[in-house]
Amino acid sequence: MTTVYQVDNTEDDFVSRLKADLIASDNGNNTDMHISFQGYLHNKSGFKLRAENIEVFDGDLIYTWKTLIEDQGMTVDITADLSNAWVQITCKRITRHRKTLRERMKIPSIPGVKCPRIPLSLLLYICILVASIIVLWLRHKENFQK
Repeated sequence: MTTVYQVDNTEDDFVSRLKADLIASDNGNNTDMHISFQGYLHNKSGFKLRAENIEVFDGDLIYTWKTLIEDQGMTVDITADLSNAWVQITCKRITRHRKTLRERMKIPSIPGVKCPRIPLSLLLYICILVASIIVLWLRHKENFQK
């Protein structure tokens, strides 16, 4: 009988290809580096990898790994413990792609002029405030004109 809490630790083809790409991107600086699959996150929203036996770990390698993973449509968090020579790589799927009002409405941008990003809820509150002022003005117009 299987239980609900059983963990699926079998890696799929995507994870295998990503591991191979991460090892290949090292350019042979860490010949004995090994990347192991730790498991999936809740609801398979991502997974964790662990790179071990790292001797040369610099900013270029972090940048290369981040761009490789982000090109696959995922966000990445890299945690390093260099005293023990391992790196934890947490990859998460991007579930929602948010677009600004300018991108949704196809408003052209003017070079050199930056339009501030105003949240839609703020615009709604401003409209309610203006409508309330108009209603109050119309109700008490006689008292203000004396």
